[in-house]
Amino acid sequence: MTKILIVTGGSGGHVIPALTIFDHLKNNFDVRIATDERGTKFINKQDYEYNLIKVPNLFSNIWSLPFKLFKFIYVMFESYNYLKKNNISKIISTGGYMSFPFCFASLFLNCEIVLFEPNSVIGRSNKYMIKIAKKILCYDKNLKLFPKKYFGKIALIAPILRKEIYEAETTKKDSASDKSHIVFINGINAPLIQVTNPKMKNIPAIIKKGTKKFFLFSVDIFY
Repeated sequence: MTKILIVTGGSGGHVIPALTIFDHLKNNFDVRIATDERGTKFINKQDYEYNLIKVPNLFSNIWSLPFKLFKFIYVMFESYNYLKKNNISKIISTGGYMSFPFCFASLFLNCEIVLFEPNSVIGRSNKYMIKIAKKILCYDKNLKLFPKKYFGKIALIAPILRKEIYEAETTKKDSASDKSHIVFINGINAPLIQVTNPKMKNIPAIIKKGTKKFFLFSVDIFY
């Protein structure tokens, strides 16, 4: 069975999609998760097992960069040992600087790297890793700041929803109610949208009146 490691960390924008991908793959592959301390607050330990890795942030506090580089190299050796010991053949990175050690270590083990980028602007870590990745999964081929020479690595996919949503019984009808279903896709610019877009101003009133189902998804924690 193919062994896959999903590396993620930092914000919910990286971790939540990693968990979603894990749920979709776990029945057909041997899938594992690796994250940093920041990423653990988005993971329910009762539902997911993960490998904790302490990766220094090379982009903060330039004065401590020499120490961080030494620690980064050490973590990269740890990542190498983990990949080799567990016979990982594929790495899926959802972004974040904690993915660097595993991705770099994979170069010595012939592990295939697949990146995931749900945003319209390619993230910093993905921009660096695209050089050694086989594919980058995107929702739109017109990514801003994307290096044109790697355009051939883009693989367009449909938005990845949580597995429970696909499995939901959408065919059932409630004959006692004719209330509408609302899917509200939110994001980091949601406050601005609600203020500037007249069509959004009625959303709170609609919710207050009651709907049959209301799903609130946030772009930055959902993908």
